[in-house]
Amino acid sequence: MAIRGAIFDLDGTLVHTTVDFRLMKRKLFDVLVEEGVPSYLLDEASTMSSSLALVRHYIIRNGTTEDMERISGAVTRSMNMTELEGVARTTAVEGAVRCLRSLQDDGISIGLLTRGSRAYTEAALHHAGITVPFQAMVCRDDHPEEEAKPNGKALKRIMALMEVQPQDCILVGDHAMDMECAASASVRFLGVLTGSFTRADWERCRCRAMIDSVGELLRYLDEENLYLPGRD
Repeated sequence: MAIRGAIFDLDGTLVHTTVDFRLMKRKLFDVLVEEGVPSYLLDEASTMSSSLALVRHYIIRNGTTEDMERISGAVTRSMNMTELEGVARTTAVEGAVRCLRSLQDDGISIGLLTRGSRAYTEAALHHAGITVPFQAMVCRDDHPEEEAKPNGKALKRIMALMEVQPQDCILVGDHAMDMECAASASVRFLGVLTGSFTRADWERCRCRAMIDSVGELLRYLDEENLYLPGRD
């Protein structure tokens, strides 16, 4: 089946990230504790999205609407500040620009789905020299944080903006949350090795389709051997 839409993660997939995600998590947890969130909810071994989901559930049970708004604002400010600190040093993954241009030349729509803020995303693309226009972008702060990737709503939103269907798409990413997002929206997935995950990491997640980098994507699509996660 022909691919009509290719949707990409940003950090570790199209660009070599300068974001220190461990530092971001530590600062975020410090802010949450200062705001009165119990420290036992904050697990360094969990993803930030998982921890924030626990925090939201805690506030729903024990707090007020004002608490939710105040803490959500503090979370946004903390994450945005950390990710912008080194953005000027962002560089493109080798072959990324060529890949995006070739996809568009072949009539394939391209989209960007990221947990980065829109300010960070636009700055990172600028500094990396990625000027190819995306048909659509969905960033962490475009909608409520709980609806950002890996929530399948984020992927469904960008597909709607691109006017493509799940069976016509592929999501390309460097982390298990990208694969989780693809599975939740019944979209085929391809893992890359330019980010946080090694081949062994992908194999532990039972990912059956991976390439070294997006520079190989066009050749891989020709093989028509794409992976729909969650259907093993």
